[in-house]
This record gives sequence, structure tokens and C-alpha cells, in this order.
Amino acid sequence: MKKLYTLAAAMLLASNTFSQNGQFENSGLENWSDVDLYDYPTQWGNSNQQEYRGGVGVIKSTDAIDGTLSLQLGAYVANDGDTLSGYTFQGELDANGPSAGVPYASTFDEIRFQHKNDLQLGDSAFLIVVRSTGGTMQSLELYPAVIGSSASWTQTSIIINSGTQDSLFVGFILGSPNSNSPIDPSSWVRFDDVKMYNGGTAIADLIDPSFENWSVQTTEEPDAWFTANAIMVPIGGSNVVKSTDSNTGSYSAEMTTVFEPQNGDSIPAFLSNGPINYLSADPFSGAPYTAIPDTFSFAYKYAGSNGDVAALYVTFHSGGVLLDSIFQPLFDQATWQTIDLVLSLGSAPDTMMFLAYSGENPGSVLNLDNIEFYGPNIPPVIGLTPISTSMTVSMYPNPTSSTVLINAEGTYDYSIVDLAGNVVLSNASNNGETELNISDLSSGTYLVKINNEHNSETKKLIVE
Repeated sequence: MKKLYTLAAAMLLASNTFSQNGQFENSGLENWSDVDLYDYPTQWGNSNQQEYRGGVGVIKSTDAIDGTLSLQLGAYVANDGDTLSGYTFQGELDANGPSAGVPYASTFDEIRFQHKNDLQLGDSAFLIVVRSTGGTMQSLELYPAVIGSSASWTQTSIIINSGTQDSLFVGFILGSPNSNSPIDPSSWVRFDDVKMYNGGTAIADLIDPSFENWSVQTTEEPDAWFTANAIMVPIGGSNVVKSTDSNTGSYSAEMTTVFEPQNGDSIPAFLSNGPINYLSADPFSGAPYTAIPDTFSFAYKYAGSNGDVAALYVTFHSGGVLLDSIFQPLFDQATWQTIDLVLSLGSAPDTMMFLAYSGENPGSVLNLDNIEFYGPNIPPVIGLTPISTSMTVSMYPNPTSSTVLINAEGTYDYSIVDLAGNVVLSNASNNGETELNISDLSSGTYLVKINNEHNSETKKLIVE
């Protein structure tokens, strides 16, 4: 099963491939793959699903004494430096602790289980038992369950305070929930064959008492791109998804800002060309890139919630020095619009970062497609954007302040676009030489896009 760090390494290698020719891989967001994040016990709640942060505290083990599988609890250091401990339970858990149990009315006074373990000095595992009746908690009991090391399977018996219930929360946690002391990441304990007893007699089992049933948590990711989908799984699911609402081809990336009720936060969607370390102070790193494009292009739609604004951010660095950057706010746009932005690098970068952001307000939705670079030595995206360097186009004088002449092959359309992506002048069905009056345009740099039946060409126009 691929873990997140394996995925990150693989995608980083994929990102390196477009540094060879200057074009984004999967620029049209056509290719998506299911990525395995982690295993989890299907009938047991667990820390993997509750708070996935790039590592797992619950592991499926083939070392078992009953059946073929057991459950291993461990600890790991998350990207933000916190040490997180594994736990598993039957019932429901919220931010304040156990909130509900599973139906279980049998009387019991003992829980037995098998374990193997290698717990470092000071570390231990605990058993949690919560009885409820009619939805009201009757008791919450915490029992030390496992300490030290045991190289072979060992049965432990925990005598439980007497009581009755119609629902039961039972769980194991590595480390005490009442302590802030971190667990050593090398500590672990395996559990198997959890049995309920009353007066020394075995009674009704819990659901899947030997941890035989497991599932795989997946998330669908756009190939060669990075999102924060993995950490979104515990709080409602992916917020960057494949959409059939596309500018060209079959798919686009749909990015939605969501509300996370547990902490009352809004969580934007992110799309990046480099790995996202979501929990660090500087989570976006970009990827190696050595081409020198002169134009950056993308297509988008946006529905901002309550006046929200999305944004794109592109930077180029060499040796840590910023060569050029683009910050492009994105406002409401009900139909697909293509924006072309001029770049002025001057020299080759070694790193490029692309970042798209869906906005702050829950319910804001950004769709992106055709994320591309243009330049003299950058090949076009085949099949999605019909750009060809073989199309013959002349445009003069340039710079100019009053008129400009365009001459292109066949019947062609043209549009002049400002750096904000607004079409300021356009016309269809032109032939041969066409004179454009640009005296009403403000001074600055524009992009002139010329399209005939087969090809397209984009040129810079300087208006003085």
C-alpha cells in the first residue's frame, strides 16, 4: 500500500518530467488516479480516519493468534512536529471524547485480549470502557492494559467495574488520554482476540473481535499535481475533485472551500505543482523547472460564496532568488474564460511554484483547466490546445500607439487581451492583412491571439 510520502516522491519525479520541456504534465487535468492512503479496520473506529496527518497510528498486521490479522497501534511524528498516537474503538468519538457506543446489552465484568508489544520505558496502552443507557453516559472507565515488551502473544484480563448498559464504547489507545506526554515513535502494541466475559464465562462478542476485516482509504488525485485531499478525508472528504464541466477535453479540477464544524474553520482547496506540507509554516514548495516561458495561460470558472475571491500564484526562483511572479485574483465567472499572462524571466529558473486557491468562504467553487506555458522553446500541449509554432503571423509596427497590422494564413479570428485576461478588442473571419485601430487602448502590454482553422498563435503587443 502506497503511503503519502511514497505518493509525494512519485509525484515529485513526475513534476521533474515537465522541467525537461517547460510544459506542465497533465496540464489539461484529464488524468486522475485513485491513491491508497492507509488501511483501517472496517468495524472499528480508528485514529487513521479520525485525524490523518501524513502518517498512521493503526496498522494491519499479519502476525495474529486468532484468524489471519491483528491490529497494531503505534505513534508517528507529524509534519508539524506533534507526536500522534494510534487508537481504535467501537462507538462514536467527537472532539470531547466518546459520544456514543454500539448496541450491547449483555452483562460483563471482564475483558480479555491477546497482545504482543514493544513499549519503551514510560509508555503504555490503555483500555477505555464507556457504558450508556438511553443515550446517557453511565460511566467512563480507563484501565492500564499493556506495558513493557512481550515477544510472544500474551493474554491479559482486565476486571471491569460492574454496571449495565444498552450501548457500549470500548477502545484501546497507545498512551493515556489524560496525559500530554508524547509516546516514543518506536513503541508499538498488537491486539487480537478481544473477548467479553461475565463470571468467567464467555458472552456475546464485540463486532469483529479479532480485527479480520479491513478496508483501504483512497483519494482520487489529478496525476502529477498535489492537493490536500489526503488530510481532508477525516473531515468530509476530498475538496479537489474531477469534474466533467471542462473547458476542453473531458475533465477539469473542481476546487471547493468547505466548512469544518469540529473547529469552526473554513478550509480552502489547493492545487499545486509541488508537494503540500499542509501543517508547516511554509507548506508550498513548487518543483524543479528550468525553461523560460514568456506566457502563462489557464482557463477557469468561479462561483464565489458571499463575494469571495479565488487566486492563482506562480513564482520562479533561481538559487533562492525570485526571478518573476504572478498573483492573479479570480472573480465570479459563470462561463469558461481563458487568461493569458505575460512573464518576464530574463534567465532560467531552477524552481517554479504554481498554486491555486479556492477562496475563504465555504461553498466557493473554482474550476481550472488547460494550465499551460507558452514560449519559443516550449512545445504545445497536444490534443488540448491547438498551438503550433508553424503558423505564419506577422504583426507590425510593434510597439505602436495608434494602429497595428496583422497578417495571417487563411481565414482567422483575432482577440487582444489585457494582462487581467479581459478581451479589449476582437473580430472574426478576417483574411490577409487587417489593420486594427488601438488608439483607445491604455499604454501597456497586451496579448494578441490569432486563430485559424488549424492553428493558433499568441504574440505580445506593446502599446505606447
